[in-house]
Amino acid sequence: MKRISTVCCLIAAIVSTILLSTAAAEAKQRYIAKRPGEVVFLRGLANVFSLGLDTLSDELKKYGVYSYVHNHKAWEKVGQQIIAKSRKGQLSYPVIIIGHSLGVGASPKLATMLGRQGIAVQYMVMLDAVEPLPVTNFVEDAINYYLPKRRGQNMISPSRDFEGHYENVNVKERLQGIDHFNIDENEILRGQMTKRIFELIEKEEAELKQEGG
Repeated sequence: MKRISTVCCLIAAIVSTILLSTAAAEAKQRYIAKRPGEVVFLRGLANVFSLGLDTLSDELKKYGVYSYVHNHKAWEKVGQQIIAKSRKGQLSYPVIIIGHSLGVGASPKLATMLGRQGIAVQYMVMLDAVEPLPVTNFVEDAINYYLPKRRGQNMISPSRDFEGHYENVNVKERLQGIDHFNIDENEILRGQMTKRIFELIEKEEAELKQEGG
């Protein structure tokens, strides 16, 4: 009986290992980038909020877009990884940054870090900033979706040398039932972001096709 029990345990362990390996392989295959671009999502406090960013990232992955989600505190590490890819000639455009809450404050920092290394950010989305910072000229297109607070403290201004497109959007005037904790989950905003992301990706694909003859 002990021998049978041991054999059953071994079989169960082998089956479990095979299933885990298969799941890992499928996950890896599922997230292979088939389209150009680098989409970075920066969450807010801890990792229990901003989960709407995870949903959008997963949707992009289904269409072969390279996207990933990090906590706002990891912005510098993310920047180092992108710079390393660029130096190896492995970085593709458009580079896109989308932040929520504290992730909004980290987004301009990441864009500036990349810009100083010659890496421009084509599109930046800010979802209700907690610590708003000016957007620098390293960003080509920036939009700030905000919920009005006292003295306009979450309105964001571009730097003096900013030459791209910039817009502050008061979502309270356009959407109902929206607050700081669900703005990242709003389907209308998600649709607008997705539309713009694919516009930029398709533009890059067309340019790459033209360069390739």
